[in-house]
Amino acid sequence: MKTLSNLRGIWASMKHRCLNPKSKEYKNYGGRGILICERWMTYANFAEDMGPRPSFQHSIDRIDNNGNYEPGNCRWATRKEQANNKRTTIRLTLEGETKTLTEVFCQSGVTRGTVYRRIKSGASPEQALDLVHDSRNGTFRCPHCGGLINLGRIMGSAKSKAKAKASRENGKLGGRPKKQPSTRKQK
Repeated sequence: MKTLSNLRGIWASMKHRCLNPKSKEYKNYGGRGILICERWMTYANFAEDMGPRPSFQHSIDRIDNNGNYEPGNCRWATRKEQANNKRTTIRLTLEGETKTLTEVFCQSGVTRGTVYRRIKSGASPEQALDLVHDSRNGTFRCPHCGGLINLGRIMGSAKSKAKAKASRENGKLGGRPKKQPSTRKQK
């Protein structure tokens, strides 16, 4: 059965990265002290506890990525779920809800650079993500620094894209001018 043989491969890879110092991944697993519980040293127990892999888009993930491979700390997760559960993932708690920095950017419409600059200038994470709408000109203003934010440009709205394309075609925006055909005679 293809799924079971694949499950066995996941189990073998887990053991390899945690137990074999010659593994390229050992430094991030066994070398950091990540262990495999005694029960999971036997494939049948691992398969019984983890259950079948939901799809080929799922792989094993440790919920507490500083914890061990053991029941209660492992789950099947997609790449996106795993990317949000890395040691390097930055998390913010805003209004009592903890989210990854990437999730916050996607929901707020504020770019990473803007948030970093605001925090560097002394804003709290909440202030860095806060926007105040200025109905006179359709822009948003950061209440902390007063900087203008054009959400159309940030979000790449269809209207902004169409306007930019029209300006480029009329030669009003930078970019390369269209190449003119050569008048040189070829030999």
